[in-house]
Amino acid sequence: MNAHRSIGVRAGRTIATVCDAFVLLLCAALSACGSSDPLSPETAAPDVPDAPASPDTTPNLLSSPLIAATPRVIALDAAPDNAARPLSASLDDWPGRPAHLAGTAHYDRGEWIYEDYPWTAYGAASPATAAVYQLLDGLGDIVDPVQRVPGGLAFFLAQAGAGPLVDEADLSELRLAVRGDRLHVMARTTSMRTPVRTALLLLFDTGRSGAAVTVPFGSGLSTRAADTAALVTAGGTRVVDLLSGDQTDLPALADPAGYINLLTTSLPIASVGMPGAGQVRLVAATGLVQAGRYEFESGGSAGPLAKVVPRFDVPVQSTYDRRQALALAAHDVDRFFVTVSLDRMRAGDSERLLPGIGYSVRTYLAPEARSSEGGSDGILRQYGLYVPQGYADDPVPATLLLRGSSMTAHGLAAITPGLFQNLGDDNGAIIISPCGRSPFDLFQGPVYLDTLQALDDAEALLAIDRDRVTVAGYSMGGYATYMFAATRPERFAGAFVIEGPVGGNRPATALLIMPDVVPSLANLLHTPIEIFQGDIDANVPIIHALAAVRRLRSLGFRYRFNLLLANTHFSPGLQNDYSIGARYLKGLRRVSEPARVLYSRSMPYEHAVDTASNTDLPAAGTSVGLSFDDAWFVHDLQAVDPVNGTATVDVRTLSRADGAVTPVVTTGIDTGPLTGQAVSPFEEQSWQIEPTADAPRNAFDANLAGVAHLRLDLAGMALSASEPLTADVHTDSPVVMVLTLSGSDCVALPGDLPGTIMPGAVTLTLAPGDHAIRLDPCG
Repeated sequence: MNAHRSIGVRAGRTIATVCDAFVLLLCAALSACGSSDPLSPETAAPDVPDAPASPDTTPNLLSSPLIAATPRVIALDAAPDNAARPLSASLDDWPGRPAHLAGTAHYDRGEWIYEDYPWTAYGAASPATAAVYQLLDGLGDIVDPVQRVPGGLAFFLAQAGAGPLVDEADLSELRLAVRGDRLHVMARTTSMRTPVRTALLLLFDTGRSGAAVTVPFGSGLSTRAADTAALVTAGGTRVVDLLSGDQTDLPALADPAGYINLLTTSLPIASVGMPGAGQVRLVAATGLVQAGRYEFESGGSAGPLAKVVPRFDVPVQSTYDRRQALALAAHDVDRFFVTVSLDRMRAGDSERLLPGIGYSVRTYLAPEARSSEGGSDGILRQYGLYVPQGYADDPVPATLLLRGSSMTAHGLAAITPGLFQNLGDDNGAIIISPCGRSPFDLFQGPVYLDTLQALDDAEALLAIDRDRVTVAGYSMGGYATYMFAATRPERFAGAFVIEGPVGGNRPATALLIMPDVVPSLANLLHTPIEIFQGDIDANVPIIHALAAVRRLRSLGFRYRFNLLLANTHFSPGLQNDYSIGARYLKGLRRVSEPARVLYSRSMPYEHAVDTASNTDLPAAGTSVGLSFDDAWFVHDLQAVDPVNGTATVDVRTLSRADGAVTPVVTTGIDTGPLTGQAVSPFEEQSWQIEPTADAPRNAFDANLAGVAHLRLDLAGMALSASEPLTADVHTDSPVVMVLTLSGSDCVALPGDLPGTIMPGAVTLTLAPGDHAIRLDPCG
């Protein structure tokens, strides 16, 4: 990255953190702030009729936060394994299957497995932050909507924790297993380095507690629940009786190799279990130690601990874990004690967890090739998963929902839950909200692939109708919505952009550089799109929405543009009402067998998305192998100029005769609930489709510009080579066109048509100009 780009991106990150923070309830006045000057002719609102639509009764400013989902538990066949085993740092000795649902615990193959929220090892809240959050917690108990405030505050107060992410203490899994008379304990972290500094503190209640005692190891904790403490380090485990002071040293092992990041020990059940109860009660915390020492490194006045587990039913939050931060600030983690059954582990109990109704934090593993250990760039990824009210395992729609800059996966859910309630509950749709890797990642490079993997994961996990998947996003997520809709048009049934920039020479927040997505909107022939835009948005000015609207209008594509009056960048999030966009997406189905494919590859834009060169990602400028060369029955599309060129195809299969389309523009006014979205004039371009005039034929037309190579799938076009096939092709450059055949189809080339016949394919080499092609079956 050159010096100019580096300065621009660093400044852009700082500004983006403030600008996309949605500090909503602190900034409520912003909805009425800014210039009140009439719009210029360039930015004039569309004409509107006098009569407004009826108001809605959907989520809005006064709605409550999302509920954390209770997972569904499915019992599986027991798989007991009680054979004694030596202490081992091999993952092969821990066969239990994770549920990949953060903040949950279950039994599997005789193990108790707890999975934690990734990237939440921020430690104790500072005194000032703790006071603010304690106040807000109290108010939130009285008035539910107040619980939305901390999400906005988090961007001013940074993390609720005391310092930066302590990735070596960022515990991701805690497992227990019974082997003979020993309790085996294993912990994994998202990062681990050599020498291993990760330390696991275990507090046990064996039924002898009651008086307040101090927890050793420099933890800074006191407890009334625990009577035994153990500190597990790479060099060994030290067990201390908190009542007598007696201590015992035991072995421990660590494996920091790759992404194993494992720390394990074995404890005598007689020392840590509840006598005669067949169970163990414990809580755990993580921090860092120097090699060979049983003393946590000092963390200042906030204390040395970075994380507490287990934590269940954590309220949907944005960038922090408030309960953990407040507990560590009070130096008391007794509220997190959990009881684990030794009998169930001995019996080999096994369960499978599935997401329940409400909001879950779903995790998955990305390939190591696009990851690097440290911070939040490792293989463990996460996304917010919202299952709507009434979901019953029948195929339902889904929306891929993309966050704004500086947010985690859960920022939108915490601050503006109406997005999930409107797009989810109102539409009966599952919501997938992927996390990124940095504040200004633009969902490009490795995050583009992460996002598709999250969508694939959700589709494999739940009953999602793949013909009814849409994409939506706020701010930077709005930019990414344009991007995904344009680069994967065959995958999405529709799109919803909220205050989204389009990039190029249209300035958004100062110094934020984004590739221009407007030319690629030519790929949205089959993807209708709703655009929300505030008229006084200083972060993403109205010129962005107008550029997209002008492009879509000129192409004759379907769109709906709602101009949000007296709205800043943050107003939609504050008003928390997205019912207009939800209605637009409802019922949309993707076109899976189009009669026409209009598709364009802009190589400079594609290069920018592939390399994430305009982002603040650690690996910005490095290709991840993205190539947007396929759409429906068009494959292997290559540009004449692979660096600066554009390759465009317009192919129509005449076997799917369709009627002529006439774009129709209408205008009107939308209104929302009294405490929701304000009155907004809209302009909508829809289609009037004439009856089909021509009978289907075994033929196709193709118009190619800047194309060096393409492959057409005849079966995907509903064409056959077992009967005469005709085509009219225009190309402005020499092109190699490959036609794939079905089964044992065989064709003969006319003598004047340059090309070759291979098993399963016909390759035609065409000069610039117009070509009338006829292929006959062999014989």
